Amino acid sequence: MQKQLLILIAVILFSAPYALSQDPDFEEFRRQQEQEFRQFAAARDSVLQAMNREFDDYVEQRNREYAEYLKNEWERMQVFLGEKPEPGPKPDEIPPYKPQEEDAGKREERKAREETVIRTIPPSDARVSPREQFTEPVTIRPVDPAVPRVSQTLNIDFYGRTFTIDADRSFRGIRAYGTDEKNVADWFDKAANTSFTPTLINLLDVAEETGMNDWAMFMAARKLGDRLSNNNAVSSKLYTWFLLLQAGYDIRLGRQDNDLVFLMPFAHTVYNTPRLTIDNKTWYLIDGNSEQPVFTYQQTMPGAFRVFDMNFYKSPQFANRPTSKTLAINYHDQQHTLALQYDAVLVAMLAEQPQADMNVYLDADGSNLLVQSTQQVLEPILQPMSDIEKVSFLLHLSQTAFEYKTDPEQFGLQKYMVPDEVIHYTSSDCDDRAVLFGWLVRNYAGQKVAALLYPGHLASAVHFHNGNPPGDYVLIDGMEFVVADPTYINAPIGLTMPEFINVAPQGWIVDADRYFFEQSLAVWQQVYEMGGRRGNNQRDVAISRNGDIFITGYQSGPMDIPGTRLNVTTGENEKRTAFVAAFDKNMNHKWIKLFSSGADATGFSIMLDPQENVLIAGSFSDELSLQNRKIVSEPGQNDVFVAAFTPAGQMLWMEKAGLNSQHSNNAMAYSAHLSFQGKISGVHYYNDPRENINGLFPDGEQGVVLTGTFGNTSGLTTTDAPELASAGRMDYAEMLIQRNRELIQKQKIESSIAGLFAAIQLSKSEGAVFPGAAAQEALRKANPRFPASFPTTFENIGNINFLKNKSGIIEIRTKDGNDVFFDKLRIRDGSTVRVRTLANGDEQIDILSNIHVGQAIVWYPLNFIRLYGRNGDLLFDYRRNNSQTTLNLKKDILN
Repeated sequence: MQKQLLILIAVILFSAPYALSQDPDFEEFRRQQEQEFRQFAAARDSVLQAMNREFDDYVEQRNREYAEYLKNEWERMQVFLGEKPEPGPKPDEIPPYKPQEEDAGKREERKAREETVIRTIPPSDARVSPREQFTEPVTIRPVDPAVPRVSQTLNIDFYGRTFTIDADRSFRGIRAYGTDEKNVADWFDKAANTSFTPTLINLLDVAEETGMNDWAMFMAARKLGDRLSNNNAVSSKLYTWFLLLQAGYDIRLGRQDNDLVFLMPFAHTVYNTPRLTIDNKTWYLIDGNSEQPVFTYQQTMPGAFRVFDMNFYKSPQFANRPTSKTLAINYHDQQHTLALQYDAVLVAMLAEQPQADMNVYLDADGSNLLVQSTQQVLEPILQPMSDIEKVSFLLHLSQTAFEYKTDPEQFGLQKYMVPDEVIHYTSSDCDDRAVLFGWLVRNYAGQKVAALLYPGHLASAVHFHNGNPPGDYVLIDGMEFVVADPTYINAPIGLTMPEFINVAPQGWIVDADRYFFEQSLAVWQQVYEMGGRRGNNQRDVAISRNGDIFITGYQSGPMDIPGTRLNVTTGENEKRTAFVAAFDKNMNHKWIKLFSSGADATGFSIMLDPQENVLIAGSFSDELSLQNRKIVSEPGQNDVFVAAFTPAGQMLWMEKAGLNSQHSNNAMAYSAHLSFQGKISGVHYYNDPRENINGLFPDGEQGVVLTGTFGNTSGLTTTDAPELASAGRMDYAEMLIQRNRELIQKQKIESSIAGLFAAIQLSKSEGAVFPGAAAQEALRKANPRFPASFPTTFENIGNINFLKNKSGIIEIRTKDGNDVFFDKLRIRDGSTVRVRTLANGDEQIDILSNIHVGQAIVWYPLNFIRLYGRNGDLLFDYRRNNSQTTLNLKKDILN
């Protein structure tokens, strides 16, 4: 698969014009382009320095005012005992289902119940798992290159991996002389006036690289605090608190018996942990106790509003130490031995995490190790089965592969577990089996799963997309879910434990975010077939409480929605035009609004306000209008807009943010706050290391915020690439060779990956078109043995009809509209990607649509490919939870 991945990258990137003849004017053209860029870069750097000085003043003032506030006398607060988790006490033994003990009369009686019993239970949105929350772009104080710095690298050992953190001498070893208000405020003031920025950036980079959840982020900050303070207990807590505040978390300090404790708000209930209430908000004490009051303060630091979320939205990437576990089951008189791998490091980390709401565990995905090994084991077993047979097999696996033992027996207390933990331990109880069964069914049978909470018991239920089998069922959100109890040993689908036959459970759909994600992909697939295209690969679908679907994107040609025919093609030039459309839950068209623009306009984000009005965001330049409303960008600049519509499609308002894009760079972040009535309260610019925070987010109860970086916003990406389409005929290969040489010699890019970097940078050229046949010719010339060595790959490259770069989005067209396969990669006709340069100079290919990885019955959307210039690594990010695989171009592919 590795070589095919490399070939795919090359095919995607070779999107500049290609000609076999030399262009005599090439050298003059290149010199002219370089001179123009140097002039542009000088002007841009001047503006950026002014923005940095302005931002530096803001950060200093904010920290200074907060340090002064901390000197005020802290208030005495009452602490309460932590809550106990549900479900309550469980039976020590679960009676197995024994069909031979049921006589015919009992079976007829059960059959009658199966056909008549319908239990109406709370809708799933009564228990929504915490979703990704917005935080302001991280307020990172710029480093003044004129100020001498003495740095030290600190090695931090964190769950089997060692990370290197850069720490300036001014930020290390700040001593705390007490825990009273004045000493805490003085320590904060000293830290705020140091060069803490490099340390904070490194910490955020580590969190992004490893896919940490917020608790792991807290633990990493504690480890770093120990090193920065030379293991001084009080100073270590102050470092932890300070770094998390600067990263945007609403963490506070408290004092108990002259010891500092952390007060942390969570996105869910946290069990067995002391707590208190401030302004109707629950705060949990970490390192504290419930037997005495705590002294603390009430004011949140400006910009630090983020609450801690236990969910893993990305698959964690700690130490790669696979641990093996073999499960044995007998299904229909056939023995199956399942050799699995799981992440024991993740298990160790979760052992130190407080127990949170049950949804955190029911919604959790498996580690990459568990996902991949389970797919390899289950695929040959499940592939020939029907949907019902697949679920039946997975139910039997969950029922019989483990010994039953309650958590108090095994751990001394109630403990919820994620799939890797369930595999790790030899015994499990009802909630553990519900976690494992739900994860298996969602991933390997492709069905919806619900959790059913009875007194002292947790069971599952399944909604089959192609019709449910007979059996006990419940209604959730109008859908029938058939009971499938992974603890009722040997019981088939459709049977409830006898003691719960007449008990109405609480119920909710498990992993609602997953189904929103999958429904979004399904919606986009249909809209794509109608002619719509994505301007982003996240946050561009919204679904109302009644199931209506709202979507935004762009189109640049015919768009055939039933009852409409929209075409914005004008002459030979196709421009991107933003749209917003509404469909009912069955994908029947309700309405569509197509913006009129003087140049490209691209919708890239959508959300619903509390009244379910539809808000969309997009980029534009020149003039944008709709329904007698018009906005105009500054001459020669791109901007972003937000527009609001009623659920019926009537425009309420439209405003532009007023971004200064002329002197921007791709790493610069922006945020624009708007009220629900469209009033803009200000645009702010930041130096922000985060790469993928992009789109519309709720801004508390006040309105919305539109945020992103220029590099990750379609239509705003700045480029250093020449306008190759205007350069006439030239030798693309020669350009590639020269750029490759410059990258190695001047920018110290790893030689094994410099060619791909060169191709990426040239691929950003406006209007570039490159046919697959030319790619074959280029490969044949570069490596005459390639066609014979990789005949299938070579043939499939020819099945790429052409690639075209239009305003930063590259569209891939295939011959006759057929799918093209490169080993475990599938490229569909009309697939789109976006290429951008990251803040640190690395390159990234964002997959906007229709490129998947997988095989046979399981295909996952590919999210992006990142190329690291310093070491030649290629990072492939796929699936909803951002599973990742890293290959080294030199070690894994070229050797």
